[in-house]
Amino acid sequence: MPAAPVADLRRSIDDSLEPLLDGLVGDERNVVLTLARMVVTLETGAIVSKDVPPER
Repeated sequence: MPAAPVADLRRSIDDSLEPLLDGLVGDERNVVLTLARMVVTLETGAIVSKDVPPER
């Protein structure tokens, strides 16, 4: 599968941010972990899965 254009990836993350934060209360752990994966994606371009540890 070809890589998604960076602008599309950033827009997708931006569009997901408000609904994610709206669900913060009561699901803090998952929201923080999702935010961390978003930051990794924005910084590196890598899509980080929940169930696969990062490579070192």
